Amino acid sequence: MNEKSELLSATDEMIDDVVKYADPMVLRGLVYQLTGDESIAATKATMADIKHSEASNASKELAIAQ
Repeated sequence: MNEKSELLSATDEMIDDVVKYADPMVLRGLVYQLTGDESIAATKATMADIKHSEASNASKELAIAQ
């Protein structure tokens, strides 16, 4: 099974688990590779002041702040 067919056969639960723990920039790259949407490739990361946050949640909260 190649990577693309593995992704296409993923269950909603598996996808939810990946989204919960994956780095937002990695997810952005994956969505770009799957869709070829240039607006996704053009997305820029920005800095955000995040208070009262666990260090492991910082990158996800940064992506949400965008």
